[in-house]
Amino acid sequence: MKRLAIFLFLLVPAALINAQTSDDEIEYIQAIFGMEKRAAVKDFIELKESESTAFWNLYDEYETICL
Repeated sequence: MKRLAIFLFLLVPAALINAQTSDDEIEYIQAIFGMEKRAAVKDFIELKESESTAFWNLYDEYETICL
């Protein structure tokens, strides 16, 4: 039982240290995902030219708020 407690005591901090990432790295990943997501949405939906500008303005605003 003592060995298990020591093992867990050493394992948990090591896992937490590995889990940390920098803010720049997170922003970079989100920027890449946002670009890929936009391309997927663009390929999936069909918009008329009159709807396109309004839709993409709302889409960009939503993505800015959510990130």
